[in-house]
Amino acid sequence: MHELHLCETCWLEIPSTLQSCTPPKLIQKCWTLGRYDSPLGSLLRRCKYKPERGILDAVAQRITRSKIDIPRSDQVTHVPTPFRRIARRGFDQAQVLAKRIASSHNIPHASLLKRLDATPQSSRTERDRQKNLSFRFEAVRPIQRSILLVDDIFTTGSTLEACAIALLDQGAEQINAIVVCTR
Repeated sequence: MHELHLCETCWLEIPSTLQSCTPPKLIQKCWTLGRYDSPLGSLLRRCKYKPERGILDAVAQRITRSKIDIPRSDQVTHVPTPFRRIARRGFDQAQVLAKRIASSHNIPHASLLKRLDATPQSSRTERDRQKNLSFRFEAVRPIQRSILLVDDIFTTGSTLEACAIALLDQGAEQINAIVVCTR
């Protein structure tokens, strides 16, 4: 039994390095650690719905030890979690991951985005996720040229797209992304 309460077989199924995935249109490159329908997804669900920060430590360690060439970014930011979820959980999981990634790559982290729509994506249909993309996020700080955007789950890409729209509208020229899981 692993310290995160996974059997050794499940722990070994979690990839130890990031892999490239197909990005949404406005994102140049995107990497993921693994699939949501795997033990990694099970860990992430535990972290999202219960305050198990140790899971984020283990996931962040796998991401930061990856042997991939992430294009140099001027800033790292994250997809902000709705305030009610942060209040219930005690932390923003994407922010925790983004700060660790920024620190390990010696890139400044900044909370660049504000969520305008507090409805969690997990409660929406795919069609609803695609509606009104540009109205869900707003850039709240000056934006650098090149941004590395971090999120926990990539389902349809609409959240990353909405964040990219807000960042590009404020002057970003290149956006790459790291997500923990893809569906």
